[in-house]
Amino acid sequence: MKRLCAVIGAVAMALTLAPPALAAEKCPPEVAPAKAMLQKAAAARKAKTAKGQDVQAPRALAATKGQEVQAPRGQEVQAPRGQEVQAPRALTKARRLVREAELACKKGNMELAAKKAGEAMDLLK
Repeated sequence: MKRLCAVIGAVAMALTLAPPALAAEKCPPEVAPAKAMLQKAAAARKAKTAKGQDVQAPRALAATKGQEVQAPRGQEVQAPRGQEVQAPRALTKARRLVREAELACKKGNMELAAKKAGEAMDLLK
């Protein structure tokens, strides 16, 4: 009797967990390209940020070379504000949309998954 209950419980659990796994395999075709575009955009952003860092020598090194420790007064102290300030927000929103598309796909809501993936791709273009 115990063995029969264990077998029935195992079969019931396997059937309960199987539909989400099957749904993930049948995701809309928009989800995979959106995820790939997000990864490319994140890598490009990371590379762009890495190139822009450490352009000037630290002040301690500048002082040892006989240069002034203080920054010249004629130059801007703050970094210029441009389109780069908005990029992280778009990337964050696209990341959230792709995550929501994947979750909708796992739940079996293909229409919502396709919609969210499409919105993410529009942001990343």
